[in-house]
Amino acid sequence: MATAPAYINPDFWQGENYSPALPTDLTTLQNAIVAQVNSALAAIPALAGVVASGWADDQENRRMTAQKGDVLVIFSEGSYDRSESTSAIAQRRTIEWEITPRARGLGWGDAAGCGLYSILDALRQGLAGFRPAGVLLPGMYPRSEKLLGRQEKEGVWVAVMVFALDVLAVAAVQEYSLPALVKAQLNETVTVDAAGDAGAGATYDSAVEAVAGGGAAPESPSN
Repeated sequence: MATAPAYINPDFWQGENYSPALPTDLTTLQNAIVAQVNSALAAIPALAGVVASGWADDQENRRMTAQKGDVLVIFSEGSYDRSESTSAIAQRRTIEWEITPRARGLGWGDAAGCGLYSILDALRQGLAGFRPAGVLLPGMYPRSEKLLGRQEKEGVWVAVMVFALDVLAVAAVQEYSLPALVKAQLNETVTVDAAGDAGAGATYDSAVEAVAGGGAAPESPSN
């Protein structure tokens, strides 16, 4: 059974090219977040060379090759509010993202400010309020941040920040195959007396027909 095409509110469209076309699918959102993080990091000279990317499938087995650090972005979880509509499923969907910065040092004693602390501050400033196309106001907002500790094997410090954003999730509407209207008939019984007034006397039936397709309905018989 055919489904109705997805509707994209033109007010949210900012001219980007999306593949697939829906701006709120997880892949497109992750790519937008990665691009925003890289833009925020590039604006700080001390963090030059720190690059963000999505988590790779085998990320746990990959070593960090960047000189200063890197940032990994991945979808964490989502939740849905109760639908506000009685005719369609339209829910507020909250999507959480884990932003994981890694750095060779913490940076608190580094005058250049190129450690993990500086990356955390840059992420908070760059992502808070960031609103990709299709995301509801107020855009992305931080939920939590935590220092995970030092990975001795790689010699890097790791932290995690959780950001959330809200979108409107609308279910596809099914089209029902209903029979087309071919003919409608209205039967009316009128009782009149000899003088033509309503009351006791002779009776007749008048039929008013309407045919689908624009056909003219016949006139009712007159007294």
